[in-house]
Amino acid sequence: MQRSEFPILLVISLVSTLLFGCRDGITDGSQPNYLDPSIQPVVLYTYPTTGTVGPFLSLYAPGTNYDRPAFYAQFNKAMISKNFVPPCYWCFGFSRPVRISAVYDGPATILFFYIYQLNGVTRNLYEIGHSYTITLDSTLQDVNGNPLSRPFTFTYTPEPYFRVTSSDPADGGVFQYYMPSYNITFNSLINAGILDNIHISPAIDGHWSINYDSLGVRFSPTQSLKPATAYTIQVDGNAMDVDHHLIGTPFTARLSTEAMKIVSTDAFPNFQYLSGSSMASLVAFRCTYPVDTSSALSAITVSPPVPITFVNGERPGFFAANDFAPSTTYQVTISTNLRAYDGTHLASPVSYSFTTDRFRLLLGTFDIYGRIEMFFSGRVTMTSLQSSFSMTPSLGGTFSQDDYPGRDYGGNGPEYWFTPSTPLQRGVQYTVRFNTTLRSVGGYNLAQPDSFQFSF
Repeated sequence: MQRSEFPILLVISLVSTLLFGCRDGITDGSQPNYLDPSIQPVVLYTYPTTGTVGPFLSLYAPGTNYDRPAFYAQFNKAMISKNFVPPCYWCFGFSRPVRISAVYDGPATILFFYIYQLNGVTRNLYEIGHSYTITLDSTLQDVNGNPLSRPFTFTYTPEPYFRVTSSDPADGGVFQYYMPSYNITFNSLINAGILDNIHISPAIDGHWSINYDSLGVRFSPTQSLKPATAYTIQVDGNAMDVDHHLIGTPFTARLSTEAMKIVSTDAFPNFQYLSGSSMASLVAFRCTYPVDTSSALSAITVSPPVPITFVNGERPGFFAANDFAPSTTYQVTISTNLRAYDGTHLASPVSYSFTTDRFRLLLGTFDIYGRIEMFFSGRVTMTSLQSSFSMTPSLGGTFSQDDYPGRDYGGNGPEYWFTPSTPLQRGVQYTVRFNTTLRSVGGYNLAQPDSFQFSF
């Protein structure tokens, strides 16, 4: 093993793993061992232990959890949080300078170490087949100011061979339709030569590329993936890193795509003032794959029966052509006649229900343009709105509505406006009333008069 030319000072911060109220290890009835100033600090254990050969799957490697340590050491004493007396730690075996640090500042008996490239935040790469020696020098002190009683040295070989460290999705995972890319990460630098050694079966049109850090590859399909299909990704035994280290063990991951299924249902809009679904709701569902529009109407059954209009999109769903009836529970069944874009049928039927709110005024207010805004639990006819509306003090004006009242994914229900012919007056309290001639597009009248007040 060749000694590095770069001895590295470790700036240590300690992970607090002690509960100082614990009575374990008390020698005199009052003082825990790890705080006893008469006891000298020594290293009890390191992981990896000296002479061991990896890979060490709980420690950091490219593609794994960035918060994993490079190694750790356990002491018999609580050690001080930081030690700036050089040299307290030495590291040999790296071909380039590195820095080693820890995370927390509290006193602790276990120190977790992290190795970074010098002057950066990038975790350092181990070289394939190299051994590394760490020495904990006697200038390290415990919380009582006692130095480490003797230096402690251990040697380990973290990456004995070129290997795959992770894949995303992992073996046994699922390709998501909306994010079907696939990533493989290695423990050593690679180049485009490795792409000839990576295979997908059955074949998918797409392309492999090298990630920006040259530690991984990414596959991006250029075709839609077929539902409920199993795929195998392999890195064969001829794969090499840039230093021509053959892969130690060929890698295989088995993935699949989801079946065509409905993963969520809802009735929109869910306005905060609604006690049920809007009569004008979009009754929506989310599928694992885009829906074939031509299959939808024959697959959807609503009880009590009502004519519906299907709308496709990210959240496909349906409206009642003339709104749903007020205060009514509807049962929806979507059969296996529903198909995905490629003709795959829904794997199993789905049933769910929703209940509409009573026909009523939900909210009355005004907007920055001086218009009076009105929200109802269902769409109303413009003629009945005009005839049922009255206002004190009385003002003339015109009525209007949004282009598609209530026909959206997250709006506040059907919205209507009254624009006064003369501006609203500051500080005046206005009262707006509706009588029972107000009628929904489905033919339901307001059960009782309703009103709201506001001051402009």
